Amino acid sequence: MSADISIERKLTFQTFGKPSAKNKEQALPVMDIIGFADSYKIEKGTYGDYPIVYGDFLARSPSGEQARAGKLIVPMFVFDMFRSALDAGETRLEVGFSVSTRPSEKGNSGYEYVVQPLFQPKPEDDPLLKLAGRAKLLASPKAKDEEEPKPKGK
Repeated sequence: MSADISIERKLTFQTFGKPSAKNKEQALPVMDIIGFADSYKIEKGTYGDYPIVYGDFLARSPSGEQARAGKLIVPMFVFDMFRSALDAGETRLEVGFSVSTRPSEKGNSGYEYVVQPLFQPKPEDDPLLKLAGRAKLLASPKAKDEEEPKPKGK
């Protein structure tokens, strides 16, 4: 393990510091997180329920700071994306996402978190993507000039 990776009790979206006032004016990167989720439990806190995900996680800040922990605490909207796999018995769920903020008038912080995957699941590994492929839901529509020519005389 690299000497410049700090070992933390847990990783959160504020591991490298709370987002600054600049986040109220422009979108800013917060961190990238990768790891393996093994299990979870839901805790009750002052501001409502929150998940603690157990596994092995590594985070990197935009300035290059790195931290590693066995616990990951994320907002429910992020956790909900991989809860079903863990509930279905997945024992080493690969997770990887980039966290940033963007200005928002919702809430009282002046910003909201935006999460984007760092890697896309393969359709054969993701039942929802497999179903979307069967329904041709993910196929991009053809442009007008790319449409197949209609046979003449019909």
